[in-house]
Amino acid sequence: GKYFATFSFGENAIFAAIYTSEAFITAQGGNPDIGSYTLPRVGRGSAAVGNFSLNEKSLYVADSLGKKIYSINLDTKRFSEVNAPSPIVDVQTNPSGELLFVLTQNPDEVLILDAESRAILQRSRVGSMPGQMLYNQKLNRLYVSSRGEDTVSVVDLAKKEVREVKVGRLP
Repeated sequence: GKYFATFSFGENAIFAAIYTSEAFITAQGGNPDIGSYTLPRVGRGSAAVGNFSLNEKSLYVADSLGKKIYSINLDTKRFSEVNAPSPIVDVQTNPSGELLFVLTQNPDEVLILDAESRAILQRSRVGSMPGQMLYNQKLNRLYVSSRGEDTVSVVDLAKKEVREVKVGRLP
């Protein structure tokens, strides 16, 4: 991709450094040419999940226990917060960057948000202990691994239906 990010953690902060891929390679991890951000973090147990939007216009960083997603606009270098109703496991976008997919635990569900307005457009329950998700643009589906049930939840976004597919142990 065009961009590369590194994350480190402090007691109450997530530090994100964003580079163009070329600058990171030539500078061997030197000064971030896009920017550095210090984002609030809720304590030691909280992990961070970070993903660039597929259109490479934003970086989404989630504070899992803080139930917050920080959206960093790579053009304006500004960030904003999005609140989630429960602990965050994963964050993805569709290719245009218009939709934000947020995987949460307790309840175990996928939230589909309008990336600009942050409005929740759809909620879909998935199997227990969800771990990761993958978006298939061609089929307009999300695939969510559910370790608690050894299944993959297939979320059909057009039909707003979810079906469980039994797979091997700990998908």
